[in-house]
Amino acid sequence: MTEWKKTFCALCYHNCGLEIQTQGHRIIKVRPDKNHPRTKGYICRKGTKLPHYQDNKERLTHPLKREGDHFVRISWETAIAEIAEKLKDILTRHGPRSLAYMGGGGQGCHVEAAFGRNLLMALGSRYHYSPLAQELTGLFWVNGRAYGRQNLHLVPDLDRAQNFLVIGWNGYVSNAGVNRARSRIDEFAKDPGKRLIVVDPFLSETAKRANIHLKIRMGTVALFLKSLIALILQEGWENKAYVQEHCRGFEKIAGWFMNFDVAGALQVCGVESQAVKEVARIYATEPTAIRSDLGLLMDRQSTMNSYLEMILMAICGRIGTPGGNVFAGHVMPLGSHSDERDPKTWRTVETDIPAIMGYFPPNVIPEEILSGKKDGLRAMIVSGSNPLRSYAGLKKTGASGDD
Repeated sequence: MTEWKKTFCALCYHNCGLEIQTQGHRIIKVRPDKNHPRTKGYICRKGTKLPHYQDNKERLTHPLKREGDHFVRISWETAIAEIAEKLKDILTRHGPRSLAYMGGGGQGCHVEAAFGRNLLMALGSRYHYSPLAQELTGLFWVNGRAYGRQNLHLVPDLDRAQNFLVIGWNGYVSNAGVNRARSRIDEFAKDPGKRLIVVDPFLSETAKRANIHLKIRMGTVALFLKSLIALILQEGWENKAYVQEHCRGFEKIAGWFMNFDVAGALQVCGVESQAVKEVARIYATEPTAIRSDLGLLMDRQSTMNSYLEMILMAICGRIGTPGGNVFAGHVMPLGSHSDERDPKTWRTVETDIPAIMGYFPPNVIPEEILSGKKDGLRAMIVSGSNPLRSYAGLKKTGASGDD
């Protein structure tokens, strides 16, 4: 058995510190690195399973080519030459819009994404399909309108926050978006000087630890957020100095909320008005960070939810301020700014969907493949993704890997 070696997990963007023991090229044991300056000994179940992912029995070690109903092993030289020739032929006959790239980035593909996207653009195409365009396009679009760049993202400043407001996020299980999520959740829940406030239709593992749990009716997030904003404006709790200095168009949108029937809306949401009013007061008057996730971002009013969340943060002065939500730094952004109002921004051939943060939604791929247009989708480079399993309707296209 070898000595413990320090490394990190690549299965999400937290990159938690790990220590591993190896035998040759195999990972034998994994444990959290308690001395890691950021994750401080935190590890989730994905990190503990690294040996399974690294040495999975189905992991390929050489290229395979389909012949009839089975695959045969071929050399790397043959594989690269045949792929290059086929791509060249498709691009010559149908142009660069017939080519797309799928995957790259997020879950263990951080570095590969740059190479994959650069290859795509070198071949003349900009069609990068990604799950980010299924889950987060509403948020990215709002970011672009609010902050000027779709790839500017906010994260909760939990180190300086007095309260932690959670909407549609079960971090006690997922760990997504918050470093050492369980420890931070417990910190706000148990510290008498702090609060954990959870807005969730379910009594999730995170909600079970909340100091305040608002169990709204499923599908009413937008109505709830509008009620929260209306309460703050009607009570005069907004941060007037922040709005005056940093916000444009406040007068235009204030009218949407000043005469809004909060009591009636909250009755639809299934929550008690006084409890929501107290949460509104807390958020408006005490340093409070928000963490929202797919419960808000993939609700039926996805983009509206993100827009209302941004308005809520803005009127209370919680954007880019200590103890609120601050802009995340990154070595390489998750994607590029691609404003759909810019005529240079590409749209899909058949469905006319624009790129948002440089990405296109995979669920339009069936229509793009079945398009009768000359430059319809005919070739796709898939990396770190399993589209036939992950996205709707692809099996009906008869996609087999052939042009």
